[in-house]
Amino acid sequence: MSLATKYSKDLVEVRRDFEDDLFLLRWLKARNMNVKKAEKMARGWHHWWVNDVEKRLPLNIDPELVEAISKYTPKVKCRNGAMMDIVQS
Repeated sequence: MSLATKYSKDLVEVRRDFEDDLFLLRWLKARNMNVKKAEKMARGWHHWWVNDVEKRLPLNIDPELVEAISKYTPKVKCRNGAMMDIVQS
């Protein structure tokens, strides 16, 4: 039985990310595997994301800008192995 089906039926209804076991495990680890505390923290994060972050994200990004940023900026490797561009303002 996956973590998603065991612990997060209500959370999955809120956001599809909560179907992923690794995503859920982050919240559980952050709260020492306490399910109630992890759920409270995850719900707070979701509220913050929907009400603050998503409203501030640009909706239309010029593909040429994305290509230029990717081409001309230095890159670093994240802990998970993904490459990330460094952009300074």
